[in-house]
Amino acid sequence: MEDSKRALEIIAALEWEQWLYDERLPRSWSLSQIINRLAFEGLPSPAILLLELLANGDLSSWAEFQWRAYADDGHFFEEGPGRISATRWADLRTHLIAGRFTTSKRINLEILELEDLQIGRYEWPKDQIGYATCSGSLFEEGYREEWFSAWDICIEQPEQGQTVTPADKAKGGRTPEYDWERAIAAVALLWGDTNWQPALQADVESKLLDWFSNQGKEPALSSVRPRAKKLFEEMQKLRDGGQ
Repeated sequence: MEDSKRALEIIAALEWEQWLYDERLPRSWSLSQIINRLAFEGLPSPAILLLELLANGDLSSWAEFQWRAYADDGHFFEEGPGRISATRWADLRTHLIAGRFTTSKRINLEILELEDLQIGRYEWPKDQIGYATCSGSLFEEGYREEWFSAWDICIEQPEQGQTVTPADKAKGGRTPEYDWERAIAAVALLWGDTNWQPALQADVESKLLDWFSNQGKEPALSSVRPRAKKLFEEMQKLRDGGQ
């Protein structure tokens, strides 16, 4: 979690006020500005790191957005500007992995009359995100559709003195030695963002070990193997069409 703490320190140290004539007013930083600053400060995988902080509720964000859903035979709609909850970011993280990050895999939402939608979309250089999902078959009980899109995303100033993530506080004790959640997310997103296609579980194990090596860490293969097995199985399911 050291990268998360350092990221919060860097973000908190940014200039969050600006002068307008003779008055000092709050200023905002866009999603892309924050990610570029973290990269400039030498943090690895800054886009994934910021996504994790937002999904875990360590940072808050504000954006223009639209949301549509169909559930329980009802149509629902909301639009902003407004705060983007941690739940939305966590849903985006899930859909990015399920949709194979920035690939051409798309779905149609029949009842919402929306077509050719990306399952997960994390276009941070444009300050945009979005996802689309449906559950079950169209005529089954409990069928649901959901679409979410946000743009002009800004990051809110961290609370004063916040350099430890809420997740760390909840766990108590010493910081875990290995950041498994982030390592798995990095490998899963690498799978979708490049032409890399693991043929064997060992390929996933190697990528996880490479990621930790870049962090100056070396977990035991016995710890890597069960996590690589689960990730590889999920990759195979998605590659075979979700069967």
